[in-house]
Amino acid sequence: MLEKRRTINFMLPLLLCSCLNSDNSAVLDYKKYEAIGGIQNTEADQRYKSALTVIKRKCLACHPSYVDLKYEADWIDSGYVRAGSLSLSSIYVVLKGAGIDANQEDMPEGSMLELSELNSIKVWIEGL
Repeated sequence: MLEKRRTINFMLPLLLCSCLNSDNSAVLDYKKYEAIGGIQNTEADQRYKSALTVIKRKCLACHPSYVDLKYEADWIDSGYVRAGSLSLSSIYVVLKGAGIDANQEDMPEGSMLELSELNSIKVWIEGL
């Protein structure tokens, strides 16, 4: 019983002090993971955000699985994007259409992206 009391007397102040700490592990974890995958305000992150806006607006209606691709690494791992290479990035090839591959139709079906939208995707891929 005395051993339990000593443990409680030792642990209680540590527990109380850790609760008062404003820089607790949850805050640090959030900052760490936000820096890894979250969209910040760097130039690279703004390129990604711009490209993602176009993809959400023009592609998700027919390609709902794209919603699962939240981070640039997801796009690369999926094979839709090859860092720095437009011709090896399948998403760019289908969006650009016949301008790259004569056998490929333009996407989205029945229309084309505006030049500024296509440029957002291009600048993002080239900047990876």
